[in-house]
Amino acid sequence: LLSTLALSSGMAQNKLPISMKQSEDFKSARRHLIMPPVEFKDKGILQVNERGTRSMNFQWFSPDLKLKKEIHAFKFHEAAVFCLKYLEEKNAILSSGADGKINLYDTNLTEHKETLQLSDKKIRTIEIHNNIIYLGEANGKIILLNADNCSPIREFHAHKEATNCFYFHTKNNILISGGKDALIKMWDITDDYKLIKEIPAHNFAVYSLM
Repeated sequence: LLSTLALSSGMAQNKLPISMKQSEDFKSARRHLIMPPVEFKDKGILQVNERGTRSMNFQWFSPDLKLKKEIHAFKFHEAAVFCLKYLEEKNAILSSGADGKINLYDTNLTEHKETLQLSDKKIRTIEIHNNIIYLGEANGKIILLNADNCSPIREFHAHKEATNCFYFHTKNNILISGGKDALIKMWDITDDYKLIKEIPAHNFAVYSLM
């Protein structure tokens, strides 16, 4: 089944909290899709994070895509949820947030496995490559974790401001990062992440690489 990962920004244009309990709210939530469909082997799920302007609940939801009915709602972050990734090695979902935490959830959506406080800064993005979890931090650092046990491998300062996104050139073993400093940087994975090239790409932040 295909499921779609989605995030709700909670910006002024959508002041009401997103609830998966009402069909109109569900349709509204789908307008915030920022990632392509993802195929799960067992069942389709949709994760949405919600920032309610009244309750300030920072949550992500799992509704049934066919019935448009809420299955679960989780709140394990103390601030906005920025990214969700499926970690195949652990059959789990990773989430990162503005509280500097990552959370690990069982894919059956019934068990919260682990919370790691990795920073006092926002963790903007998550990517997984060759059994390594890459985290982009709001102060410009890149944090590497072992995907098997989420133990730290190393971290290094990549951008003057937030590290927002990653792309992997697998043929040449290159990690490419984009930052709020409007730079794209290329790192040699085989040489201790040595900086290969720095490209001034935009007038403002780089948010996505493809």
